[in-house]
Amino acid sequence: MRRSLHSGENEGGSRGRHSSPILSAADKHRLAILRRALLQFFEEHHRSYPWRRTKNWFHLLMAEMMLRRTRADQVLPVYKEFTDRYRTAADALADGATVREMLRPLGLGWRNEAIFDTLAYLRDNMAVRRLPPEADMIAIPGVGEYSNGMLRSILFADRVAAIDTNVVRILCRFDGLPEKGEMRRSPLIKERAAYLVDTEHPAQVNLSLIDFGALVCTARSPDCEHCPVRRPCRYS
Repeated sequence: MRRSLHSGENEGGSRGRHSSPILSAADKHRLAILRRALLQFFEEHHRSYPWRRTKNWFHLLMAEMMLRRTRADQVLPVYKEFTDRYRTAADALADGATVREMLRPLGLGWRNEAIFDTLAYLRDNMAVRRLPPEADMIAIPGVGEYSNGMLRSILFADRVAAIDTNVVRILCRFDGLPEKGEMRRSPLIKERAAYLVDTEHPAQVNLSLIDFGALVCTARSPDCEHCPVRRPCRYS
């Protein structure tokens, strides 16, 4: 979040530029309205978590892994304890028993074991304090397309969408698309998400979608009455 939300939109920038062969001019116009509303919503109502403010790529990566299928408020105390103790993967692995106990309240044993696989990879292959901007985050075990998008947009301001079930729900509702199957992999969703983050502040767009899905466009009983895009939204 290195850029102000008040900075101007730059739809023609070259970094991470993504063509949109599926989107019509009308689609782009509606998505631009959604993007402006999301950024305004984020500026006024964003949830404040320490991993959103950190400059430590290792801590941010650990947060992404801890957040997998786990509520942010549940992750918060574990993240704070972990980051207070450990600055590198090597530090954490050297104190493995403590880390396992620390992760226990999060549940999901398979995810906690995956964190150790990630720690071992980082220790053996990325023993540096800073990542180069061209780093391929997907090469790291445990980093999928969603985490890659979130990490790259926050760390490098790369225009990469982080698409999860919340993003799918918001975009499907907004454009009146049916929610069925693996919509995260749908070209329709990927094109729309890519267009939303094709801006000077892609991290804020990715984060705004998380908060908007948690606070307004919820899976059950969405707050359509107070939704900032209720007029152009096609959800019914």
